[in-house]
Amino acid sequence: MAKKLPKSATFYFSLDLFSYAKKAYECISIANSTDNRSEEGRSIRKQKFSEAIGEYESMDMLAGLAYEAITEKKFTDKELAELGIRIDTERKLLKGVMSSDDKKLSQSQ
Repeated sequence: MAKKLPKSATFYFSLDLFSYAKKAYECISIANSTDNRSEEGRSIRKQKFSEAIGEYESMDMLAGLAYEAITEKKFTDKELAELGIRIDTERKLLKGVMSSDDKKLSQSQ
């Protein structure tokens, strides 16, 4: 979607969308590389997944703002809906992993 935005929107939307996506990826990478056998590791993992979910929520809000603000409709309702679905899917996957971690923790105690 960021490629479809006009150059005038780069500073306000494209760079921020990229930044949110990069931060989410970094949080997920850290969470996935954290040993969750210790309490500290589980805490870090949960925190990083929560941060990634927050980044996805920010991306979703910014995409909506970009759609409303850009008068030269460079992307369609369908494309915006598709982006929303992708972001929502990622959030659901992360929440599923967090739920699975919680279940494993409660079973091991």
